[in-house]
Amino acid sequence: MEAGTFTIERALRTLGDPRGNHRDAFDVLSRDASVRLRRYLHRRQVLADDAEDILQHIIAGLWDKREQLTFPDAQHWYAYLYSAARSGLADLYRRRKHDSTDDLGDLIDPQELVEFVELALDSERLHELADEVWLGQRPRHHALRLLLAKMIYGEGMPLPQALLFLRCRALPAVPESETELAGWLSEPWVLRSLAFTHLYRTNDELAALILGLPYADSALLDALSRQAATAPPQEEACGGWTWAEVEAILWRIRSGCTHAQVVRRLDDRMNEDEIHDTYAKCRGRFPFEEIMLLLWNRLEGHELRQKALSESGLWKRLVFHYHCRNFLTQEDILDRTRPAAHQAGYALNDISMWISAYRLRGELINRLHKTWGTA
Repeated sequence: MEAGTFTIERALRTLGDPRGNHRDAFDVLSRDASVRLRRYLHRRQVLADDAEDILQHIIAGLWDKREQLTFPDAQHWYAYLYSAARSGLADLYRRRKHDSTDDLGDLIDPQELVEFVELALDSERLHELADEVWLGQRPRHHALRLLLAKMIYGEGMPLPQALLFLRCRALPAVPESETELAGWLSEPWVLRSLAFTHLYRTNDELAALILGLPYADSALLDALSRQAATAPPQEEACGGWTWAEVEAILWRIRSGCTHAQVVRRLDDRMNEDEIHDTYAKCRGRFPFEEIMLLLWNRLEGHELRQKALSESGLWKRLVFHYHCRNFLTQEDILDRTRPAAHQAGYALNDISMWISAYRLRGELINRLHKTWGTA
């Protein structure tokens, strides 16, 4: 990501500065583009000579338009590269008289686009884009707004006490009255982000909760896993579970294994029915439905409650997170989201089109494409 003292981010800033060293910035960006686009075109099975033609055309266009192009961050840069590569492939198809809609449509492969972007953006930045697409645009002072929303709607803090919290910290440009504070929190992003942070649980957090542990500690869970593997299966362990059940829970919830995988791992300690019953008991301890019911009631009368919680954005964000970060099956994702969605009046019954047909990833793609259009 560097050439000399230039990083990609610095090169992008320099390219947009009329007084900047455009030549050095261009060298950095053209090398970065060459590496990523050659890899992408190779995976598209484009012949080497054709790939070089496309690549040189993109790089030449970048230099010609260097004074008009601006890239606020690396995310926009990589969106531009993909759009340019797609345009180059379309031109190649046209030159070879493959003008059918199907041929051109096949160029836009959602899976490959996400892989292309993921090569450039780290996981955190990809999930920031997902936040923007499904939770909404972050407002100013977003972190403070979310903290206040957690206090007021998550913990039930009265508005006067929340105002006192702000005044004691002498923070600039914050609400000074209850009316202003209520308006400050009347942003869809605030309520959706509040619900997302309350409803999402890491695998470790959920496993610790089900096992009755006071908090999620990786070292403690590791120790429990080792002990469960050797302890007498029917001996009582923690949280009202036997050691065999603890082992099943750690494989099923913490490691994200499927039912069939857990059955194979524990075939000498539990039978399939026992493993099935253990997971059913786990679902009974899932907190998601109760969390949403509490949040829904605390937002009683809020003008944005329905828009923020009962439309698809929040639920798409949760499904995407569980799918891409936790690598859960559709069944497991629904177990963690459907009861809460039901409390908010959203019918979440089938997510196969969101996941299997790459619809969620397609929405991320569309956001990237809208940023730059066709190169």
